[in-house]
Amino acid sequence: MAHKEQIDFCEKVRELYPDYFKDTFVLDVGSLDINGNNQYLFERVKYIGVDIGEGKNVDIVQKAHELQFPEFTFDTIISTEMLEHDMYYEQSIKNMYRMLKSGGLFLFSCATEGRPEHGTRRSEPESAPLLQSDESWQDYYKNLVEDDIKITFGNDIEKYFYKYQFLVNKESHDLYFWGIKNGIYTKRNNLSHNIKNNHKELFNLLKFDEIYYLKQYLDIDKSIINPYEHFLNHGILEGRLPNKLAEDNSIFLNEIPFIKKILEYISELKNKLNIQKEENSNLNSTIQELSTQKDNLENEYNQKTQDIENLNKNMDEILNDLEIVKETKQLVIEEIEVEKEKNAKLVEENSNLNSTIQELSTQKDNLENEYNQKTQDIENLNKNMDEILNDLEIVKETKQLVIEEIEVEKEKNAKLVEENSNLNSTIQELSTQKDNLENEYNQKTQDIENLNKNMDEILNDLEIVKETKQLVIQEIEVEKEKNTKLVEENSSLTINIEELLSDIIHIKEMKK
Repeated sequence: MAHKEQIDFCEKVRELYPDYFKDTFVLDVGSLDINGNNQYLFERVKYIGVDIGEGKNVDIVQKAHELQFPEFTFDTIISTEMLEHDMYYEQSIKNMYRMLKSGGLFLFSCATEGRPEHGTRRSEPESAPLLQSDESWQDYYKNLVEDDIKITFGNDIEKYFYKYQFLVNKESHDLYFWGIKNGIYTKRNNLSHNIKNNHKELFNLLKFDEIYYLKQYLDIDKSIINPYEHFLNHGILEGRLPNKLAEDNSIFLNEIPFIKKILEYISELKNKLNIQKEENSNLNSTIQELSTQKDNLENEYNQKTQDIENLNKNMDEILNDLEIVKETKQLVIEEIEVEKEKNAKLVEENSNLNSTIQELSTQKDNLENEYNQKTQDIENLNKNMDEILNDLEIVKETKQLVIEEIEVEKEKNAKLVEENSNLNSTIQELSTQKDNLENEYNQKTQDIENLNKNMDEILNDLEIVKETKQLVIQEIEVEKEKNTKLVEENSSLTINIEELLSDIIHIKEMKK
């Protein structure tokens, strides 16, 4: 455990596959507690921490590529920030894969391109303190990339993991990997308690990989197990024989009495083992075949067991689903009845709406026809109004002509008054007639002006204009007749005046 980005990655994998993080057998390779450890990720697990030196959170001291746990032992194997320091990383990865169960989870994080060197004498020794005691490891460092891992698996990683993923964090320069090993996964629920810390010396003593552990085990009180008795009863059967290092260091071994007894006993056993090897050589092929058959049967049994468990789970789910379906069916039936009632009401409402719509449609058509008729009437009225306006212009022009003629008549009358004072009475009558004509004409002129003023109102109130149009036309006809009469009267007046003039001339001549 080293930094936040690595923690985030591990927690995301746990979210994806929570079953691998509880009630399982876990191996943590490179488990030394530096800024924390990985145990917090797991619940109720059998956890073994392995590193190359003793320290916090380390149960077994061993190099990763030399671990000798049996095949298919662990449900989950995790390694964080270790592989960049492991000069045997390829063998270590292969060994971890060997110890992983079929269907088990393997996840790791390590440094990749861009991460500064650390954990060496040249850089930051405190980042990997356990490496500093071994000169062959002190100066080794390599940032790994995805291809390094794929090459480890012969560039055929799909053959080993049926599901996997590589990730690269470009900010922290981390390479992440998680993969599910090919094969059928069977999870055990009958694991023993966690291995006690005081067993780790026994593990290493029985392997005799380092003289250090022989020194540690001089203090028998550190363990509740007698190492001499345990080795005699279990060591040989488990295949853990002393290595060459222990045999050659005779001076040191002479200081340990129970080791002498072990070596003597081993010497006797070697002879027996040679005989047993000869006898066992003939059985190897048979054992191999039986082992293969056993593995096949176990795999088949595990598959069948898994299938049965899955079937049982599916049956439970199906039964639950059936109950839900039954309940849902009743609810659906009730909802259908309610919907039927609603639909009946809707049908009735739709029928009423259809009749209403039909009536509204008829009214709409009538209104459209009426509107079109009104529009046509207005257009016709506009045309008639244009004609009326034209007629009014003619009336105005006629009025002007009449006024001009009256002015002429006034001049003529004035001359007649001057010429013949005797005709005053006649002129007075003519003047009276003229005044009456002027008054009548002025009245008509005023009527025309009022008519002009009312034209704006007529235009705004088209309905009234429509009704009064005929009356206006009739009045105009009457006015035309009157104007015609006026013209005739004026003409007659002119004739009369001419006659008067003629008479006046005649009178003058007679006077002469």
